Amino acid sequence: MEDSLIAFRTRSKMPLKDVPLGQLEAELQAPDITPDMYDPNTADDEDWKVWLGGLLNDDVENE
Repeated sequence: MEDSLIAFRTRSKMPLKDVPLGQLEAELQAPDITPDMYDPNTADDEDWKVWLGGLLNDDVENE
């Protein structure tokens, strides 16, 4: 029973050295990334420009 608890499944207690790479890759769950996360269109985003300008102005004032 204790072996099934996630706290007991650490790499120090269950090393992955004998697990084939293909098996690890097959069990990998890719992150949930939507296509809009790859191509942010911030060039025309006025809120983004104001926010970014505020960062740049703060840096100049602090120097």
